[in-house]
Amino acid sequence: LRSAAAGELGAYEGANCTKFVRGARLRLPDGAVPKLTVHFMPHTHWDREWYAPFEQMRRQLVHTLDSVVVALQRHAHVRHFHLDGQSSPLEDYLFIREQHHAHNLAGRKVRHLVNASRLNLGPLFTQPDEFLASPEALVRNFRYGTYVARSYGYRWPPEAAPAITVAHMLDQFGHIGQIPQLLRQHGIEVMIMARTGNSAPQLMHWRGSDGSVVLLAHVPGWYCNGKSLDNTFRHVTPASMASAVNALRAKIRELQAMSETSHIMLMYGCDHSAPSPKLGDILAAATPELAKEGTLLLVSRPEDYAAMVVQEHLERQRVAHWSQLSLPFTNGRQSGQRSMSFYPRDATTPSALLEHLRGRHNLRVRATGGGGGGGGARARRAARRHLARPHVRRRGHRALLRVR
Repeated sequence: LRSAAAGELGAYEGANCTKFVRGARLRLPDGAVPKLTVHFMPHTHWDREWYAPFEQMRRQLVHTLDSVVVALQRHAHVRHFHLDGQSSPLEDYLFIREQHHAHNLAGRKVRHLVNASRLNLGPLFTQPDEFLASPEALVRNFRYGTYVARSYGYRWPPEAAPAITVAHMLDQFGHIGQIPQLLRQHGIEVMIMARTGNSAPQLMHWRGSDGSVVLLAHVPGWYCNGKSLDNTFRHVTPASMASAVNALRAKIRELQAMSETSHIMLMYGCDHSAPSPKLGDILAAATPELAKEGTLLLVSRPEDYAAMVVQEHLERQRVAHWSQLSLPFTNGRQSGQRSMSFYPRDATTPSALLEHLRGRHNLRVRATGGGGGGGGARARRAARRHLARPHVRRRGHRALLRVR
């Protein structure tokens, strides 16, 4: 992004090059300037432990990353795969694979892919719920996640010193007001998020509680905006390749309607998903077909998308640095769209949450404590009874009332 601010952001040497070429511009194969650039991002959103125990999720992770390694090695068009802005999936995978001498080769392959910036990870170790984790845990999450990414050789740009300039934080149910401060302290200037609704601006300034400012890039259509393509891609045959390309074209048009710039991010993948074995063939067939329509299909990383969106804004407004851009401002905490329908983000204490639940679910309890009346104990028992209801358990909010 610093190179973008200096006006040095270049293009790709080709649709599948792994690094920017400074001083160049994005071009189609015929030399024309593309009307639309699609940043196609194969990824998986990984929950370390959610609806299944940790060991079961890790076993599934090993199978998923095995297929990712195969896809990256066999298909030249699958240039990158993104691990959802986390470093923990790589550690969990290598913990299993490197236990046995027979699988050491898999570990070496993964390290090589990370070092080549083809398997992307960090800066977080794991994506936390920021309203439940302690301040120290959040700071260490960034520090350890960045340390793990660098220890495996991940770097951006590839030819520069290790650096991660974009935070990929798509699935948190809201963000605390101190996140801009944490990002700037770790040298990160841009955060990409998705839980803001499709009407949110594609790019805006975010001023944190201490006055720190970062750029907030929005992914229209959520982080699973390409999930609907998976069923078509997995069952594609040479005879149905045209239908797969048409499905991709339709999805691009859908996302283009939500974009303010000539760049869109199409995230192929979703929760715990592996890429289709046919993904490379589909990209090879779709790239020249879309180029005929003036659309450039790039297999990109979050850094690529953010840098090019920022560059387009810089050129439109004729300013030299992103801090000078005239963009909408948002301040303080950011609410998660899906979670707001259930509980308020400022209900960070049992008393505040119980007050909300009492009004919403007719809980006849007093959220008071102290003294000899036992009001606090009654409130906690009532809250636990509420959280034991099946519809609440399914929504995953049981941890909200872990009373200190």
